[in-house]
Amino acid sequence: SKRENNYPLNKPIIKEVPKNTFYNWLESQNKLGGQHKILRINENKDKINEILEMENSN
Repeated sequence: SKRENNYPLNKPIIKEVPKNTFYNWLESQNKLGGQHKILRINENKDKINEILEMENSN
């Protein structure tokens, strides 16, 4: 895969969230169903922050 300046990938940071958090976020975005693709996570962490905020609000 292409990497900027050919640097190796950093280790992922894994945060555990309560069961159904991602499912609930998909539902809030009207993205439930077989025709919707799972989003790509990139350097723009807006989607991740939305999911984490959803977890914190419960």
